[in-house]
Amino acid sequence: MNIGFKQLNIIYASFLCVVLLSSCNNFKEEVKFDEGAIVDNVYKSEALGWSIEIPQDWDLISLNEQIETNELGQDAIEDYIDGEIEMSGLKNLVSFKKDDFNSFQSSSESYDLDYEGEYEDINTMLKELIYETFRSQGMKTDTTATTTVNVDGLDFYTYSITLYGPDDVEILKQEMFSRYINGQDFGVNINYNNQESGKVLRDAFLNSMFE
Repeated sequence: MNIGFKQLNIIYASFLCVVLLSSCNNFKEEVKFDEGAIVDNVYKSEALGWSIEIPQDWDLISLNEQIETNELGQDAIEDYIDGEIEMSGLKNLVSFKKDDFNSFQSSSESYDLDYEGEYEDINTMLKELIYETFRSQGMKTDTTATTTVNVDGLDFYTYSITLYGPDDVEILKQEMFSRYINGQDFGVNINYNNQESGKVLRDAFLNSMFE
């Protein structure tokens, strides 16, 4: 079974790094992106026409660290589905964090849609797959219904997943946003373990701009 759907591995891996406290290593290197650039603390993707201001006192995540995170998620999901995830078209965009529990990741992947409503079907399937992958590893989670949120005039699909520890204590929440733009599947994932960080990350994305 071969799957080439979106930034699925990033969605799961950004949770997995925290859950395992594997600590996706901190690399001492110049920050790089697969696409885009930062000028005056504003990241811009020419391919997507997207720009976002990076919150003050949040650290950029290196490309190597992003790749390591991706590989963790890819391995976990491939084990669950007993198949392969095609990652060759995935582009790591801007990512930043306060610490291992509070972070922002974004990615894009070129994707040709074959029929009307296909993007919605894919999002529904991926949401269920992520949820079931967590459950298969004995993690207690719940998820919200998929809704839409408007960002600078564009509607994004969004939903959240919450991860619980012993005694049903909430460990981490992840909010996911996705939209098909210029022939690309664009995704944003924010992780947080406190409402203050969640608001900073959410506001950063909701206040971003598209040309």
